[in-house]
Amino acid sequence: TQAAWRFYRNPAVTLPALAQPLLAHARAALVQTGGEYGLVMHDWSYLNFEPHTRKTDRITCRGRHTRGYELQSALLVSERAGEPLAPLYQNLHCAEGLHTTRAAGVAPATTHLDELTGRWEHLESLALGRPLVQVVDREGDSVGHYRQWEKHLFLVRAKGGQRVEWEGHSELLSAVARQLKKRLVFCREVSWHGQPARQYVGETTVVLKRAAWPRRRGQKRARVAGPPVTLRLVVSEVRTASGRVLAQWLLLSNVPAAVAAARLALWYYWRWRIESFFKLLKRAGQQLEHWQQESGLALAKRLLVVSAALVLVW
Repeated sequence: TQAAWRFYRNPAVTLPALAQPLLAHARAALVQTGGEYGLVMHDWSYLNFEPHTRKTDRITCRGRHTRGYELQSALLVSERAGEPLAPLYQNLHCAEGLHTTRAAGVAPATTHLDELTGRWEHLESLALGRPLVQVVDREGDSVGHYRQWEKHLFLVRAKGGQRVEWEGHSELLSAVARQLKKRLVFCREVSWHGQPARQYVGETTVVLKRAAWPRRRGQKRARVAGPPVTLRLVVSEVRTASGRVLAQWLLLSNVPAAVAAARLALWYYWRWRIESFFKLLKRAGQQLEHWQQESGLALAKRLLVVSAALVLVW
């Protein structure tokens, strides 16, 4: 315990250095598992340290009125079988800013999606040996960021309330999905919360032409026009054997058409792996929210050591 305390307080121990074994494993695992791409699942998780008053760099969670940190993670997943391979990137948001595996020092905090833009550029620079497909939940549904992300491959769950151009008409994305419903075809058996289910998929092309209205804390929202963005819309439904819909996903992607829509739907189905990663850290193994480190930086260092342990288990 004393040795660990010294290790996590040692200024020569940096987050980028602690991340190197994880990145080395990621490169090797991508080769071993085969496949054309590497899937990178992105998500955010709040860490509740309300009783830990000696952690003086905590932040207040919006909507919860508790204090703690925010974990921002990117998990590499195999596109062949969906198994988790390694965490590629970790941020810990504290009062000082972001402690990150991207660089030593503290980075300024920014919005989730603006941070994603820089994160993706960093991940591409790592040269992991396979093209990366960035997979994001509905928080990533932002027309302004789609325009910024066009040079990256992405798969983002859309919200359905946005207006798009489809077959020469302006339609809500949800209305397009309703019209595609009869065209969905069965593609595979899946498991839904431990129960057998069936997945159905359909695809079309949509164009996003509307202006963006970016949100920046402390700044007035302003209209930002931009060029049209043409994306693949994949509609995926998980149904019971009797046909009852358990889940519907509207997925927007710029992955080449050579990758079938059913394959994209399966990739998003595997996004749950990062939720399982957070569960392992917080409740089902490592009990992260009980750690006694007294700063966000020390906590982030321990997090990377534990991440290496999880990779060994996987």
